[in-house]
Amino acid sequence: MVVYSFDSNELIKELEKDISEFGDEEVWAYWTVMDNGQEIYFEYCPLDDPELENEPNYQSVSDFDKKVSRNHQNFFRKIMQSSELLNLLKEEKDIM
Repeated sequence: MVVYSFDSNELIKELEKDISEFGDEEVWAYWTVMDNGQEIYFEYCPLDDPELENEPNYQSVSDFDKKVSRNHQNFFRKIMQSSELLNLLKEEKDIM
């Protein structure tokens, strides 16, 4: 069976930093399904925050979706705790 890999080291470090700075918040977790049925999580985005919408560097989830779609034609996203996503990323890394 073919197993796909994704170098998630940088993403893991970024997520660990965000968890230490902001706590175990809910995030949008992005993943894709490979042709062998394997799910690979590859990105995350904070939930939309109406209080930050007027900030110059604010990026909404729909903006982030557009960015993700440039590299991934077929992707999914769901809300999960950042710690849950971190565990999934570490499991993926261990499989590779």
